[in-house]
Amino acid sequence: MAKQDKQSGNIAEEFKTTSAKEWKSKSLRKGKEMVLPSGHTCIAARVNLMVFMKSGKIPNSLRGMIDQAMDGKEISQDEILDKLLSGDEKTLKTFEDMMKMADAVVCDCMIEPKVIPAPATEEERSDSILHVDEMDEEDRLFVFNYAVGGTRDLETFRAGQDANVERVLAIQGSGNQPVAVDAD
Repeated sequence: MAKQDKQSGNIAEEFKTTSAKEWKSKSLRKGKEMVLPSGHTCIAARVNLMVFMKSGKIPNSLRGMIDQAMDGKEISQDEILDKLLSGDEKTLKTFEDMMKMADAVVCDCMIEPKVIPAPATEEERSDSILHVDEMDEEDRLFVFNYAVGGTRDLETFRAGQDANVERVLAIQGSGNQPVAVDAD
């Protein structure tokens, strides 16, 4: 650790800057090994939502929600799902934007295996490449929650997902029309 001379303000000779390699070795981009709800394993890193905002990767419809999250205000999954089940067109568009952003985050944060966006055509698929749409929805949401540093513990997230995923899949499978699904 560098020492500063109190009288002169100069830093003592033992001062050494941190190299880029050392800096990166302590980075969150190294990732964390984890077991996903499907049983698949991966290494994923956290992402900085501010970087996503600055790069324009966060749709305008989500800015308010992201601002709330960055201010430490937690938005419950039940609150989001209740809005989706209301059938409000604006809320459904927001949900669609949220899923697109989640996919972008998953593509950015997955280190191993590397995940890339869905191809435009089926001919572009390969057995050696994992596309984001080939992952289970629950796995994608699990990785997304970890990547953005969700306030909940991952085990709590996993334990509470079954009913919520069932409700979301009911919405998706019905052409975005609200469907009542028991959340027991």
